[in-house]
Amino acid sequence: MRPIWFFSVPLARSNMFAQNMRGTSTGRGRGRGHGTRGGGGANVGRGYNHNVRPVDIEEQLERCLMEWGVNRDLNEKHEKFWDANLAFVRGIRRGCNIERQPANVKELLPADPIAAVQHVMAQEFNASLEKCGNGFVVIIDRLATDYPGLPNKQAPFAYDFNDKEYSLKEVYEELGVTMSDVDPFERFGWSREPVFEVFRRQYVDEDTGSWSVVARALVGKEACHGAKCVHCGAESLRWNGYSKGVVFRYWKKMVCDKCGSVYEIKTAPTKSSVATKFSKFINNGNYLDAFHAVQLEFRQGAKQYVALLCEERDIYEGVECWPVYFAAVSQVYPQIRAASFCPPSKHAKIYSKFTVETPRDISDNLWFHVPAIDHVD
Repeated sequence: MRPIWFFSVPLARSNMFAQNMRGTSTGRGRGRGHGTRGGGGANVGRGYNHNVRPVDIEEQLERCLMEWGVNRDLNEKHEKFWDANLAFVRGIRRGCNIERQPANVKELLPADPIAAVQHVMAQEFNASLEKCGNGFVVIIDRLATDYPGLPNKQAPFAYDFNDKEYSLKEVYEELGVTMSDVDPFERFGWSREPVFEVFRRQYVDEDTGSWSVVARALVGKEACHGAKCVHCGAESLRWNGYSKGVVFRYWKKMVCDKCGSVYEIKTAPTKSSVATKFSKFINNGNYLDAFHAVQLEFRQGAKQYVALLCEERDIYEGVECWPVYFAAVSQVYPQIRAASFCPPSKHAKIYSKFTVETPRDISDNLWFHVPAIDHVD
């Protein structure tokens, strides 16, 4: 059972749309190259981590766009969005559109779990304040408001392998949602809320956001104090911390100081869900361009891993613990989310989902145990 967290953390200061979606199939979108971000012109082959297999990100992105009902033949807004996203991933394939990440800020988290959680929470707040000083963007799903019971911020279309086309998902049809209702450019809106207010609501009042931070902190703390790097076996894992000018650490919450391998941290509610994630997809990955930025800076032979904390507790050495599993990242795919559509941005916002090297059994990939705690005062 997931604990409840209480924090006291020291913080620094239309019809045509329906017709056009029928019979949609993949096809290369046109469009001129998108402007570069950051270094630009980098050679993707140089220093690239060949342990991760390449995928056709253009084809995968087209599928994502159609799952959201984007059709470049519908109108100018759809066309521009389609072309900008395709141009952006083409740039990534050429080594452009990749903003090089700042140098790692490697540190040992406090050995005390409460102190480690408070330390990471403060980092999250300071990084959020620096990146989103004028307020967090809050996405509003008008469709979910109009149709209670509809999945919030979810793609409405799925590919029908029998009809060879993208069709509205059954739950949408059951609730009487029309094709014209699901146009993403009409469906989503956004507003800004002060960073402090969002933190207070998510981490204190509603307690909807604290668990992921707690999980990252506890995994990081345990890794820093005695866990061995999966790749090289050295006890040299470090938390990749925050410093002014360096905001969120996408794809590499932890770094091995010896071999350079990196670790992202995720959670799963049960062991069966761990097995499912390992055998299928792990969703809600960070930005696609950030993944490729990490790939560019890899040391020769380093690997990219995900650490997965399972909320289903074990008894380990007489103590209630959360097991932590590991897996090497295998393939990374583009993913479009509600936040990709708004607010308007200078560049495409493409997220990711990924697969891992699947173990025969998740017990083969048990890394270590984290002693469970029930609250943080």
